Amino acid sequence: MIILLPIVIFFIFGLLFKVYLSSKVKNRIKSIEKFVEEENELNFSRAKPIPENFFMNINVDFFKNEIFENIEKNLNKEDNTLSEIRKSILEKTTKPMVRLSENTSNTELKKNYGISNLDSIISAEGNYYDYIHGINNYSTLLIKHNYFEEAILSLEHCIYTLKCDVLPTFKNLIDLYKKNTDIPNIEKLKKYVIENDLYSDEFKNKIISYI
Repeated sequence: MIILLPIVIFFIFGLLFKVYLSSKVKNRIKSIEKFVEEENELNFSRAKPIPENFFMNINVDFFKNEIFENIEKNLNKEDNTLSEIRKSILEKTTKPMVRLSENTSNTELKKNYGISNLDSIISAEGNYYDYIHGINNYSTLLIKHNYFEEAILSLEHCIYTLKCDVLPTFKNLIDLYKKNTDIPNIEKLKKYVIENDLYSDEFKNKIISYI
């Protein structure tokens, strides 16, 4: 009887584990079925209108400023890259743009705006990041040619007006503030990031560490 006891215990534990595993599999299958069902409902749902204020209102005049034009006139003899990038930036302002929350899923977009609008929303988000990337490149070239104040204007526009969440943009601005020993603006930027729900905790920690 004593010899059989470990075998019985092993059998019971094996049976319990099998029941547990079976339950996990069933729950997983139910979750998948629910997800597929919800996706099917969304895929065949009617199109929903996108609110008028959904897309960003871009200030097209910011990069038409004569400050940037004068810099380019001075540099064009040796390098016309700035002019080309600014031209590209201005062309991008004609496209719809949207900055979506980091945690926004395609399922959520389908639910709120309908599947027929999904591609245009994703495209608008791509336009937004292309625009941010162009401004960051422009600012980097301004820094290269020692136009630090103008670079600060561009980067601040990117962060405070366009609400960008691109780490190199923040780092470039912080570096310029540090170069000028501009403690008030460093603290302002730090406060802005910490108190802004647009940024994840991970992003906030990276900015704080860099500062």
